[in-house]
Amino acid sequence: MTNSYPESAWKVVAASVAGPHHVREGLPCQDAFSWRVIGERLVAAISDGAGSATHSEQGSRMLSQCVVDAFAEELEAGLQESDVRRIAEQAIETCRAELLQTYPDANLADFHATLAAVFMDASGGFVLQIGDGMAAAVQERQWAPCLLCLPENGEYAEETFFFTQDHWREHLRITPVSSEYDELILVTDGAYSFTAKPAANGLDRDFIAPVCAFLEQNDEERGVAALKQILDHANARRISGDDKTLLWAKRKR
Repeated sequence: MTNSYPESAWKVVAASVAGPHHVREGLPCQDAFSWRVIGERLVAAISDGAGSATHSEQGSRMLSQCVVDAFAEELEAGLQESDVRRIAEQAIETCRAELLQTYPDANLADFHATLAAVFMDASGGFVLQIGDGMAAAVQERQWAPCLLCLPENGEYAEETFFFTQDHWREHLRITPVSSEYDELILVTDGAYSFTAKPAANGLDRDFIAPVCAFLEQNDEERGVAALKQILDHANARRISGDDKTLLWAKRKR
């Protein structure tokens, strides 16, 4: 996990918790997140390691860091979608190569993980996704409808797509985000069902409104602690046994 708090245009709070299924089986939390704020620029990524993969926590951690580092180092403003795709593909290729170099006895399938990321500056930005993570962009607390970037699942309910698969480029989805959006929420699939309201093309106001209000009104330390309690609450554990991550970012006024 990396973060930074220079004088910046964004406030960010994020947390991950291990799901009850993983706790019961003695597995680590396989979700990861990374974010950086550099002046007007926000780069944030979350990743969900597959429970079936032996080293997915390393895959999710390195993927989120590689994507954030790549966009944080890009100095050009006003990126076009083709630029974003090029940078993202290079970052993912770098991540895949570094994993195999660091763990020479493993293969890429051991690091299966999804991606949901966002890049924003003063001129707008983009959401990037591979697999079943969700991203939402909100303007002035209008929770629904909003810009809702839904998960991608396969033929079966539990099937999704990973950056470690051969055809990952076909599942790298890029969505433009207008500069008018001032609040962003990224969640892994463990937190998706109680965060999103796809029928309303937006977020579940009853859940997300008080969470975001608290995060805005309190410092990062209190926000992280509260977010962990929320994600690990009995109601959340009952809805999903998977690991859960929520990353919130709001443009400062």
